[in-house]
Amino acid sequence: MKNKLKLSMITLGILLLSSCVSTSNITDEANTLLEQGDQNKDGALSFDETWLLLKNDTEDKELAKKKGITHKELVRQNFEKTDKNKDGKISKYELISSLKDD
Repeated sequence: MKNKLKLSMITLGILLLSSCVSTSNITDEANTLLEQGDQNKDGALSFDETWLLLKNDTEDKELAKKKGITHKELVRQNFEKTDKNKDGKISKYELISSLKDD
């Protein structure tokens, strides 16, 4: 019983550590996207800023084509899905939440 508990604690520690690492990576990715896309430096991405950031993304272009919509429409749909509070901007926290869901 003691060995099983010890093994469970080690497993839990590994899971918590991997969760922290992935959360850190997601936060880093969100920060990078904001640094690259936030043209007016307000700490969030507007749709226009998001479009400028993603308009050359070939994977999204292919996905849009498969869905039968334009690339810009796909970006708009994803923008609206990510903008949880519907204020017309994607905050860092909305971006992190969206990246975690992926």
